[in-house]
Amino acid sequence: MNLKARINVVVKHRDKTFAVVTSGIILVLVLGLIMLPVLQWKSISPLNSSSTPLESCNSVFLSDDTSINETYTGGQYNYSTGTCLPAHYQVVWLQPKSPSNFDLYLYNDSLYSNFQVSSVRAGSSLEWVVFRSSDTIQYYVTVNSSEGHSGSAFIEWEDSSEYISPGNFVTGWLGDNESIEVFRVWLNSTSRYDFYLELPVGADYDLYLYRLAEGEATNFDGAIAYSVQTGVQVNEMITNYNPPATDKYAILVVRRSGDGTFTLRLDSLEPTHQIPIFDFSLVLFAIAVSILITCYLQKLKKIFY
Repeated sequence: MNLKARINVVVKHRDKTFAVVTSGIILVLVLGLIMLPVLQWKSISPLNSSSTPLESCNSVFLSDDTSINETYTGGQYNYSTGTCLPAHYQVVWLQPKSPSNFDLYLYNDSLYSNFQVSSVRAGSSLEWVVFRSSDTIQYYVTVNSSEGHSGSAFIEWEDSSEYISPGNFVTGWLGDNESIEVFRVWLNSTSRYDFYLELPVGADYDLYLYRLAEGEATNFDGAIAYSVQTGVQVNEMITNYNPPATDKYAILVVRRSGDGTFTLRLDSLEPTHQIPIFDFSLVLFAIAVSILITCYLQKLKKIFY
């Protein structure tokens, strides 16, 4: 074989190698673009962390999930929470024990200047605020006596340290000195859910669902779903609920009357982490695209070489 023939063989071999490598690269890229939305179906697990409370010398410190009995005789009363984490929801509630009207105000600075939200329901109603921190910080609360009312009330801060997952249940107790329990849930926008609250004998509790971004706060009016049926031992249900977004949510069990242990169950009507059925036609499409691009590159190479 003469030199020219050998060169032609080497060139042809190089061209075939170039075509195979190019086709492989293009196929990988096309398949990657197709599979990217599929990979994004995987949910991020909720975070679990612990907090270390820091007490403010200018306010009464509220310990997590521990109510205190306060007497108000007018004016303003200051409180501080423990350290609040962005991954968790927080609740501060105030339940008057006597026919008095007290209002609740939330701040995120120790000077009580950066107002977040208030709860100012009429009469001796249970007041509460729900919030998520944008950083690992304390929050601050004031209780104001409306129209100079005096009397006593229970006040509490609670962190949503307990998590409930689909297919599972949690239990809790509500009574005179425990008006709200809060739980974190991770909901997927591609699924539907049932929340079922089983009440103890002689009790009337309600169910509220919240979704907040980090740094947001709301009150009783900010729930995105709820079940508030009246009547003793009437179980509460939020059924066939489709979340607006895949995110952390807070579910509150709120006491209206009575006391005792409740059971809260969360069921998913569809798999929480769905894996879509893979369409083999996408692979054929990717192969066809890679072949067409390879042929086009071969034509360009002949023009320039």
